[in-house]
Amino acid sequence: MVNREAKKTSFIPGIEGLRTLSVLGVILFHLWPKIFSGGFSGVTVFFVVSGFLMTSIVLRDLATFGHLRLKRFYLRRFWRLYPAFVVMILLTTALLFFFFPAGLFGIRGTLISNLFYVNNWYQILHQVSYFAAGAHWSVFTHLWSLSVEAQFYLIWPLMITAILYLADKKWQFSLLIPAFLALISSFLLAVFYSPASTNRAYYGTDSRVFSFIIGGMAAILITLLRSQACPEILRRFQKLLTKYSVWIISVSFSGTLILFVIANGVQAWVYDFGMLLLSIFTALLIYYFVMLPKNHFNLIMGNRFFRYIGSRSYSIYLYQLPVFVILEEIFRNFSPLVHFWVALFSILLIMLFADLSYRWIEMPFRHGMIHMTRQSLMSLKNVLTALLIALALTGTFLGFISNDATHSKSADQLRRHLKSESKKISRQNSQAVSARQSAVSSQSAKSSQSSAAQGQDQQLAGIFQTSSENIAKVRQLSVTAIGDSVLLDVGPDLQMAMPKAIVNARIGRHTQEAIDSLQTLKDEKKLDPIILMVIGTNGEISADNIQQVRHIAGNRQVFWVNSFSGGKPWEGPNNSLLSNFDKQDSNLHVIDWYSGAHAHPEWFAPDGVHPQRAGNRAMTTMIINSIADSVK
Repeated sequence: MVNREAKKTSFIPGIEGLRTLSVLGVILFHLWPKIFSGGFSGVTVFFVVSGFLMTSIVLRDLATFGHLRLKRFYLRRFWRLYPAFVVMILLTTALLFFFFPAGLFGIRGTLISNLFYVNNWYQILHQVSYFAAGAHWSVFTHLWSLSVEAQFYLIWPLMITAILYLADKKWQFSLLIPAFLALISSFLLAVFYSPASTNRAYYGTDSRVFSFIIGGMAAILITLLRSQACPEILRRFQKLLTKYSVWIISVSFSGTLILFVIANGVQAWVYDFGMLLLSIFTALLIYYFVMLPKNHFNLIMGNRFFRYIGSRSYSIYLYQLPVFVILEEIFRNFSPLVHFWVALFSILLIMLFADLSYRWIEMPFRHGMIHMTRQSLMSLKNVLTALLIALALTGTFLGFISNDATHSKSADQLRRHLKSESKKISRQNSQAVSARQSAVSSQSAKSSQSSAAQGQDQQLAGIFQTSSENIAKVRQLSVTAIGDSVLLDVGPDLQMAMPKAIVNARIGRHTQEAIDSLQTLKDEKKLDPIILMVIGTNGEISADNIQQVRHIAGNRQVFWVNSFSGGKPWEGPNNSLLSNFDKQDSNLHVIDWYSGAHAHPEWFAPDGVHPQRAGNRAMTTMIINSIADSVK
């Protein structure tokens, strides 16, 4: 009976609808992260659906054959997923070589970790943030989720077989053990979350596996309800679910859509309960798709359009970010209107790649390419496929042998540049300390140096396009500057104009880390009368963060450079919050870097976040003018 029922539910139209909404959510998030900040939640829905389908396959095997055909299970998953995955990687690498060679630098580790399905751990180890990656994601950033999924496929069949063995006499174990494991995993998600970095929580297999398990629990529950020996307590539970189906479906679906809109990948509540809640909503919807197949909602979610998109959702997911990143790079200096049309065109291009991948790669490998006839191998489709693969292999080969000759576009070169700037800042910090200690005390000494100082002021005024009076005002000021890698870039120019400034900057720093450093300096009595904050690029600034800075600063003047993070979800909220506090506190001065940066894309390195020379000097000028205007 279990086998017969399994065949009946081998295709569930409503699930294609869930896949469609999920992949559309991810696409919209990658296109317009400020507007569709919760679109990344589509990955959680994918995880639940995968958990349900994989558990259903395992249960079907156990019911039909009395054991799990493990080799067959792994081979089917391999041929279902790996060929299209590898072709996408090869083709994308080739396209990078021809259209965006800077994207090839540092790609070896990414390629290897993806091919072995451990990319999520690679991104954790290399601190590759999904939500603080600057203006552009990498073409392969999204593949972390496929690594998590592959690891689940490897472990879960063995685990579920063991769980069902333990539950042979006590059916409750078949639900209680997975529920316990899911709770542990969701607890780890909340524990691993940190405002400073979401990487460990977001990418970790252990902290994300609960979504798969909850999907698996839906499959186990449905199997129990359909068995002739179904316990009475589950029968009563089923009646309740049926009685209130309209309400539960409405709440689950609307809750899913709301989370797709309001969730933000850097906010604590998403990790505390948001993803868990979304997983439960998805599992409930799947339950109704299976148990009430003629429900109107199931029929709506299984419409032709959703079935078409859903069937190709895997290939759509594979190609969406490579297409976005490469086209964005090609058209990066065009107007917003052009970017809008490029976004629409990119969606069409993704659909084209996905359809070709589905027809020529997914389906043939899924049904066994070994049985293809000689005639089909010589068809036009396969000739074109061969050409695409040849192009991909050529590009991959060229990508591997290419050297690091592409100037500042290289991510490796950016890291080297920031390291070099850090050394400059360290040397200048030492000089600033010496300058403070050896300040001239006699008025005559000051007079003898005034002529030289005026000449230097005029020279610096020319460099920074400001007045010599402003330079003279800020040159002797003691300033504590705290920030992230953007301050590392700006630091040398800042210390050229303000030689007594002490710069404390670090790559990847988040707001709370900067505040902790600020508190340490205050405790050590090293905090200057003027504080400069260049922080907010890598994540959210909260009202509590600003209050902490105000408390630490006391009567000191705080100058805070607002955020320009290439359209990341926290950019707008950060700047609005700073603007509101600026109006309330006379000691807080917000420097509007965002407006100038937004109007001058030529100021930036290819990541769209770190300023180059013109951008460094523009920010330094804004800082000089703001401090000079505010300090008497």
